[in-house]
Amino acid sequence: MESLKRIPRLNLFLGLLVCVEVVVLSIAISISVVGQAWKEDGWDNYKAKDYTQTSQFITDVSRMTGSLAEYIKLKENFETDGVYDAEKIIDIYDYANNGLVSGDVVNGLAYRLGDLHTWVEIDTSYTKWLNDVQQEDGTLNTEGAGEFIERFAPIGFDGINEMAESDKNIQHMSGDQWRVYLAGVLKRIDRDITRYATLKNTFESGECNLKYQVTNLNTGSVYKNTENIEEDLENGKYYIYFKTGSYELDTNFKFSDKQRNVLIREMGHDLMGNCVYTVRISVDTSFSANDRLREGKEIFDKWGPWVRASFWNMLVSGLIILLGFCILCALTGRIPGEDRVVLYPIDSMKTEVLLLLFLITGGAGAAGLGMVWIADLSPEITIGITAAAAFLVSALLITELLSFVRRGKGRILWENSACKYLIGTLGRLQKKRKIRNRVLLTFFIYLLVNIVLLLFGTAGIILCILWNIYACYYMLREAAEQQKVLAGVRKIAEGESDYQLPAKEIRGVNREIAEAVNDIGSGLQEAVSQSIKNERLKTELITNVSHDIKTPLTSIVNYVGLLKREKIEDPKVKNYIDILDTKSQRLKQLTEDLVEASRISTGNVELECTRLDFKELLNQISGEFIEKFQERGLELVMNITKEPTIIMADGRRLFRVIENLFSNVGKYALEDTRVYVDVGIKMGWVYCSVKNISQQSLNIQASELTERFIRGDISRSTEGSGLGLSIARSLTELQGGTFDIYLDGDLFKVTVGFQVLRENLEGTVIGSDSGIV
Repeated sequence: MESLKRIPRLNLFLGLLVCVEVVVLSIAISISVVGQAWKEDGWDNYKAKDYTQTSQFITDVSRMTGSLAEYIKLKENFETDGVYDAEKIIDIYDYANNGLVSGDVVNGLAYRLGDLHTWVEIDTSYTKWLNDVQQEDGTLNTEGAGEFIERFAPIGFDGINEMAESDKNIQHMSGDQWRVYLAGVLKRIDRDITRYATLKNTFESGECNLKYQVTNLNTGSVYKNTENIEEDLENGKYYIYFKTGSYELDTNFKFSDKQRNVLIREMGHDLMGNCVYTVRISVDTSFSANDRLREGKEIFDKWGPWVRASFWNMLVSGLIILLGFCILCALTGRIPGEDRVVLYPIDSMKTEVLLLLFLITGGAGAAGLGMVWIADLSPEITIGITAAAAFLVSALLITELLSFVRRGKGRILWENSACKYLIGTLGRLQKKRKIRNRVLLTFFIYLLVNIVLLLFGTAGIILCILWNIYACYYMLREAAEQQKVLAGVRKIAEGESDYQLPAKEIRGVNREIAEAVNDIGSGLQEAVSQSIKNERLKTELITNVSHDIKTPLTSIVNYVGLLKREKIEDPKVKNYIDILDTKSQRLKQLTEDLVEASRISTGNVELECTRLDFKELLNQISGEFIEKFQERGLELVMNITKEPTIIMADGRRLFRVIENLFSNVGKYALEDTRVYVDVGIKMGWVYCSVKNISQQSLNIQASELTERFIRGDISRSTEGSGLGLSIARSLTELQGGTFDIYLDGDLFKVTVGFQVLRENLEGTVIGSDSGIV
């Protein structure tokens, strides 16, 4: 109690006032929400003093009348002489298209109502089958849809297929098409029978305040729940008379044009067909039966007085809230006897953050209130949810608003804002002269100038236009300078590493970028020069080493040849000599390949291009490799065009290209397989392709095979230097040809192409150094 006494009276009053305000606001909002028990017209329903004078009453009667028309249609479909008839015949095609039951087999496929009813109760597999069969484009696809289980046979047949193949198939549809119709009818029967049972309980249980008599003028059938409709019409306060065909509607209900049209459309749709109906309805306004109308009256009687009073309650509550908030604004942040402003933890939050929270709170409250109004909830639940939400939201809003007031009193509304912090930060960033900071500052200055100029009316608008024209010019100038820098970067990227941007003609940040690009270009030029120098040194090293090796290697080869001429009987020594011969020859070939590759890479190859007959050259080379191919069981299959294949090339170099390809086949092709060589002309080019099956799968990229020292996945113990394809490709491209490799698992294919000469082919000579004419 002592602590309570120390609390200033003013603050105690302040807290009490806040609580009272929140409670009053919650009650006011909660009572107003009750008006949404009738969703369509809200407050208009409760301005009336009697339920029968509300638009909700008219809506409820209209809905029940529509349900009555639907029930009459279902009765005629499912009943005979007023009793559910399981033996009634359902023509599937008619029921699927118009929902009517004629009782006869019209289109071929028909079932008894009882069979269909039992079917949908014991098996629903037809639903899944129908979903699987029907495609999005409207077509049918029975593949993979499973079997359509026929629980009952159609009338007169053992199955659907038998009916579809008979002359009774009036619609000439297939069995699957009939099954689709049947599956749809089963789904509709299930829905209609459920609806029939529900409506039967509504209109024939005795608990219905709608007295009706519906007469089928064609059959004379009468459907009614009263014995004397004339007396009911005379004693009833409200009536409806409707006749199908002419769509004649007579009533003393105050239907709107929309409600009248909806009622006519619903009744006309449900009672459509070849028959004409008259519908006579009287409403028992005593609401003695327990149905929808009575429920609506009870809700109206219970909540109507409260809702009508809520309007005045809202006015009074609003005045109390306004007065209380003004008092709160005057008292908040003040302590009796002190002049300073008392701040709370919430006041340390950034002003913009508090504003965002305020907007979020208000928006969430409005959205939640709207959801409660839309939701189909009872008035009690609506009041409970709204009261709790209103209490919480209003408490948060008042707390946030009072924080704004205290900030204003304490003069920290701007001091504690993110905008002030941002402006100060921008000033500090500008001093550091970073590009990002300069761009940010420029943007905010531009934005601020626009806002300020727009505050000065017409003159401000004109100045704002001029300011934006200058801003546009500034951006275009910046863009032009950036375009110059971009063009320079592209030139350097395309290989002009010695290109220099005119940095002196560029301003600001773009000049810094241009100078940096020039430095990059200079560094790149130096790096390229160094790389070329290193590559040249490596090539010279390979060439010199190859030449140095070649002299002693020649002596080794010669002396091995002399040893082989000696009549040595010792088998071990002979084997050693053979190994020396093989390895020395391999080393000799490697040395020659290295020298050749080095010459090609340095450009020290002089071509002597002459007119060559590609076919003749190919035939000569293939003849030289026949024996080698036969040793490994390789069968050479050649398919050479009969057209002239005269090209311009260096005969010796081209001979080396084809020789390398055939040598590669002889080394790495799978034994006892075929080697295909095809020569053809396409688009003015002669192409030669060599295909074979490799000993092992080539699990590398095709481009890697033309790199130096690449031999696929084959061990280093195999013959070959790994330079053959690289040399072949380089020589081909030097002569203006194309060289392509294709790999597919263990399939290896090389295609060499040269442009054909379209001149007189007589006297063609293939180069004297090749030895071919």
